Amino acid sequence: MVRTAETNEARRGRRADSGFSLTEVIITVALMSTVILALVAAAGVTVKISAATRGATKIESILDNAADRVNRAPAQCDYQIYVEAAALSLGWSASSMSIQYQWFQPSAAGPAAAGSWNAGSCPGGVRTAELVQLVSITAASPDGRIQRTIQVVKSDI
Repeated sequence: MVRTAETNEARRGRRADSGFSLTEVIITVALMSTVILALVAAAGVTVKISAATRGATKIESILDNAADRVNRAPAQCDYQIYVEAAALSLGWSASSMSIQYQWFQPSAAGPAAAGSWNAGSCPGGVRTAELVQLVSITAASPDGRIQRTIQVVKSDI
């Protein structure tokens, strides 16, 4: 009898060391698949965010470049060529840039009263003495997802 008890215990020990059951393997594969799918999805989101950030950074660079070019440009009514050059210098098309102008008209009542902003680059298309211009430069990414605007005050004063 002793021998039979030892044999049953030996058999049980062998069964315990015989490996994993099919159920355990399926559960493990399912859990690992869930974790791997979550990691792949996270990597995809990271790539999209990185591309958007890269586009936003490039737009900011183009706008900074355009604002600097307008600030350094000689006093005139139209600065479109400087804005387009900023886009072209970083490999974007000139059509990705747009520019709008306003000029300031001081109040007839003197400096104590508020003046007004008028549409256009210069009064009557002619640059006058002591002109103050507000130049709004807008850049749009090639895919159209990102658009930013910067404003530059160009003044003879």
